[in-house]
Formats: sequence, structure tokens, C-alpha cells
Amino acid sequence: MAHWQADYCMAQVGTDDIIAAGPCLERESAVRFRSACSAKQHYKAGLCEQVIANGSRGGSVEACVADPEFAGRTVRDGGA
Repeated sequence: MAHWQADYCMAQVGTDDIIAAGPCLERESAVRFRSACSAKQHYKAGLCEQVIANGSRGGSVEACVADPEFAGRTVRDGGA
């Protein structure tokens, strides 16, 4: 979940700098989910909303979330 949260927050602030995303990460760390799966769904949907809104990806949020190939860089790279 931490990698999805990092990608979500970096997209929120429009940077790939994890330090700049710090305030978002702090806020999001206080959010509690029923499971790791529901957390992933939440952050993936939020990331999908952002990339569709900024024109980086077309289609619907639902299609984006359903796409097993869609992930942010941190998730894709395993946190590296």
C-alpha cells in the first residue's frame, strides 16, 4: 500500500520528489482502510482520476482501475 500511496501523493503535488509529497503522505498515513486491497483500490482510483484529468490517459476511471498494467512509477519499480 505504501507504494500506491506514494504514487498518489506525488501525482497530487505534481512531482516525483517524495520529500515534496511529504505533507500529503502524512495526511494519508492517518487514513485507515479495512484491508490492503481496499487501500490499493482507493489510491489507484485517485491516481487514475488525476492522470485522466491532466490528459495523460484517456478513458474512464473504471477502465483505468480495471487495467492491471496501470500503476505509478513507484509501484512499477517496486519502490526503487
